[in-house]
Amino acid sequence: MFSLHFKLVEAIQDGRLDDVQPLIRQILTLGPAEPGILLTSFIPEEFPWDCETIAGYFSAEQDSLFRYVAPRPDGLPSRRDQIRAALDLIRRAASGLAAELEEIVTTIILARDVSIEDGSDPDARFQGASALRAFGAVLQNCELDFSVVDCATSLIHEGAHSVLFALSPIEGVAVNADDERHSSPLREDERPLEGIIHATFVLARIVYGMEAMLDSGQLSAAEQHLAAETAQNHRKLFFEGLDTTRRHGRLTDQGEAALEAAEAYMAAFA
Repeated sequence: MFSLHFKLVEAIQDGRLDDVQPLIRQILTLGPAEPGILLTSFIPEEFPWDCETIAGYFSAEQDSLFRYVAPRPDGLPSRRDQIRAALDLIRRAASGLAAELEEIVTTIILARDVSIEDGSDPDARFQGASALRAFGAVLQNCELDFSVVDCATSLIHEGAHSVLFALSPIEGVAVNADDERHSSPLREDERPLEGIIHATFVLARIVYGMEAMLDSGQLSAAEQHLAAETAQNHRKLFFEGLDTTRRHGRLTDQGEAALEAAEAYMAAFA
């Protein structure tokens, strides 16, 4: 429904008035999301909406390196099991994050990536993706060999982006110009402050999730090691992103409130 509203506004702005009435009718046929999280893929026979439109919204996100296409069916069963196990782990070991994730994310979409030819790193891969115009959905790469903890980390990551979209869907979190670029804690290429603030907030959420899991007693010895390593690595990256943000960022009120909350939590690890 959120994506159809974007299509409707775009049709009005572009003067494509013949498209307006069908879009309104389509919106009116949709009810509220079903409880829980739908696990689907960009395979057209399975996906309940318009694959091309939704995939396009993810590819159109700022500085996207990929376009997203249907996965190869042979890898889907094991990846679905892994995501279900990761969701179960978050529910058992970080119940607050699980409740938030299930409130905001209604759909997890399995996809594979195709690099956009822009001179970017040809070896780059996506783990997950979020997009304001596809709010409520997150992508997960069905071709990566993830552990359950890695998969949980990716879901927490994308859920945190969705939190910021929900907090500030119009103004965003920064008023810096889009062409102003700085080093990012999560990307090799320099990025706008909007992306850097998102990354910094996401890093704090991942640390929170890993610490909650470590405190829960729900992890195996191998999972404890991986969660501790993930938390340690992301703590360092958070403070790199925070330094860039505080030196160069001009935040909106919503962006400042989110960053202050993240900074207050992370102060114990400074």
